[in-house]
Amino acid sequence: FYTADVPTYPFDVAKANALLDEAGYKRADDGKRFALKLLPAPYFNETKQFGDYLRQALAAIGIDAQIVNNDSAAHIKAVYTDHAFDLAVGPPVFRGDPAISTTILVQSGIPDGVPFSNQGGYKNAELDALIVKASETLDTAARTELYKEFQKKVAADLPLINIAEWSFISVARDTVGNIANNPRWAVSNWADTYLAV
Repeated sequence: FYTADVPTYPFDVAKANALLDEAGYKRADDGKRFALKLLPAPYFNETKQFGDYLRQALAAIGIDAQIVNNDSAAHIKAVYTDHAFDLAVGPPVFRGDPAISTTILVQSGIPDGVPFSNQGGYKNAELDALIVKASETLDTAARTELYKEFQKKVAADLPLINIAEWSFISVARDTVGNIANNPRWAVSNWADTYLAV
């Protein structure tokens, strides 16, 4: 379903500073433009570390990102129920079909409190209609084109920004059988894992 034909945005501190100035967010005497609340997800070291990096990167353009570290329950409530954040770092999981993982991240109409969904409250009626149409389309080629259009719209509006991609690696002896019974090893049921004799 992937297309590379989407807008990209190079890392450009000078342009970011110029755009903030143009938008009226001038630096104060202390060099800061404004403060915001940044919530890194507590689930992985990588999301917490990226929160630290993001705070430093935003400071370079005069934004004071104040990190709020929560445990998992408090993070889910703050982000998905209370929407008590300005920026949130999360580890979305993308599966083989966008209808079962990706579209929920930007689809509107999802009730507050649904974890790992449209955390920012993004609304785009045209995108919502595209999501529904793609989920109901059976022809693979037609679905692929619809999801390419979906990707282009999301890349243009940027309701979320994918920063990095990481993989999970499984290391097991060759005597261990069936170490994963689904594509998401971390949530596999190991009831049928076995040791070969």
